[in-house]
Amino acid sequence: MHSALPQVNSELAKGKGRGDGWRSSKRARTTGKGVGGVVGVAALIWLLYVLGGWVWGERVYYRGGVWNGAETIEVSSSPIIVPAISQIAEYRTSQYVTAKDGRTVSSPRHSVVYGGGESPELVLVMGIDDSFPPEYLEAVIADRKAYAERHGYGLYVRYLKDFATLSPQGDSYNFDFSKVMLLREAAFAFKHAKWLWWLDQDAIIMNHAYSVARELLDPAQLNDKMLRDAPVIPPESIIHTYKRVPAGQIKFVLTQNDRGVSAASFLLRNDQMYGNVFLNYWCDPLHRSYPGFVAQGPFGRLEASLTHMVQWHPAILSRMAVVPHKYLGARLEDGNVLKGQKYENGDFVLLVRPPNEEQAPPSNQIADEWNKQKAKRDNP
Repeated sequence: MHSALPQVNSELAKGKGRGDGWRSSKRARTTGKGVGGVVGVAALIWLLYVLGGWVWGERVYYRGGVWNGAETIEVSSSPIIVPAISQIAEYRTSQYVTAKDGRTVSSPRHSVVYGGGESPELVLVMGIDDSFPPEYLEAVIADRKAYAERHGYGLYVRYLKDFATLSPQGDSYNFDFSKVMLLREAAFAFKHAKWLWWLDQDAIIMNHAYSVARELLDPAQLNDKMLRDAPVIPPESIIHTYKRVPAGQIKFVLTQNDRGVSAASFLLRNDQMYGNVFLNYWCDPLHRSYPGFVAQGPFGRLEASLTHMVQWHPAILSRMAVVPHKYLGARLEDGNVLKGQKYENGDFVLLVRPPNEEQAPPSNQIADEWNKQKAKRDNP
């Protein structure tokens, strides 16, 4: 059996294990030796009740130990969940923030979940870097909020540092896999949303009228946009996207760059069978520490792990759609290897960060370019 697939317990497969445990509990009840049997049955009933509520019923959140490990939790009646940039100075010094109910909480250990009415179909997810100018961060959040509210989507924004790991010396943060951890938190916050759309902070939505759910994710639309039989790593690789995968089977939609698949802007189905398992697997410590990925440098480590998963796991590749850049993330410049990345008027999303830089440009340079492109959009 493929090592990536769940393994069947051999004892249970032979009919053993469950029956033995049941007979043990039965003997405990019939021996009449004290209250141990009664306590055991009561514990079993309680365990079944808790597990049953977790699997089939509404999720119950416990402050001080919720299911996702947070210490404190806040329930939002609005599907727009964003941090208060006015508190960024406090966050930068201590990573503590003031919740809406007045509590001072540790941001990395605090969860905000949606508890309003009907869940939005799609949630736009973004991680923000607190080292950027507050005015720029407020402008980016406001622009994403305007798009989400126009189409009835949710918006989930958190600081990337909340999900980063400290260096062994404790003097710097590793943000490589922060977006994956943040996406898991978004899935937890909007457990009934159908899709999650990750979009990097340094991207700008150039066409607010374009509905990504209706004009891209609808199977009839997606079927015409999928790049079939395309090499996963440009310009040519042994592994290609499948030729005849039905659009209705797709769970993962993204674009490419010169190195392989891109994690700057992608859509993931928010379900237990695929999306949840995919994110958990992507978070595996082996992906974060594998030397072949580490060698790609901080800018390419995450995408190297994603490209590896796509090539080596048919269960992922067979549910993935690669689409042209104009639908999810065009660039200011064309690629050196993969052509067709450059932005043209009418494209949906523009990624401000250059496609082939090994290190990210300075934050003020990205902020200036983002504001410049937004001004062009608003004043054509």
